Amino acid sequence: YLSRVWTVYEQFVAPTIDVQVQFVLPKAPTDQLQHQIARGSAGIDEVIKSLCQVNSREAKAWKMEDEIKVKSVIQDTVGFQH
Repeated sequence: YLSRVWTVYEQFVAPTIDVQVQFVLPKAPTDQLQHQIARGSAGIDEVIKSLCQVNSREAKAWKMEDEIKVKSVIQDTVGFQH
């Protein structure tokens, strides 16, 4: 899901306008997430590591003009290097 530029943008904007974010996952990823959480701090570290590997620079949009616009906003604010 985080390979779509609009999804990345929505996650980027949500906290700036005080919108609560919720993840909705299919059963298999939900089970994997719950397994990692049940492992304790090591599993939670793995979840954090995975979330930090989102590559917004490579995210795509159906319309190239949307992709350019969203990536320009990201570049002009927080940038791509985190």
